[in-house]
Amino acid sequence: MTVRERVLEFLMSREGEFFTAEEIARGVREELTPAEVYAHIAHIAKTVRRSFGGRAYIAIKYPVCLKCGYVIRVSKPKKPSRCPRCKSTWVSEPEFAFIMD
Repeated sequence: MTVRERVLEFLMSREGEFFTAEEIARGVREELTPAEVYAHIAHIAKTVRRSFGGRAYIAIKYPVCLKCGYVIRVSKPKKPSRCPRCKSTWVSEPEFAFIMD
């Protein structure tokens, strides 16, 4: 089983629960960095949409600046280094979940 298949299996087995990249890496028991998990999530999201005919998707809770509360909408799954509004580096990590309609 590939790493992506294990990540998808982990998320599917906990449908509706949100996890950070670090929690996903620990959950699949792989030596993955958060950056690697983000890369896998981007591909998994495409696969899920195609495989389930739009009835399932990977949901994302966007990162939030913990200083000013600004929700940072990212186009690719990743943790921003700082808030674009107040320039604070105190930013939460994005979280991901498998959702089936």
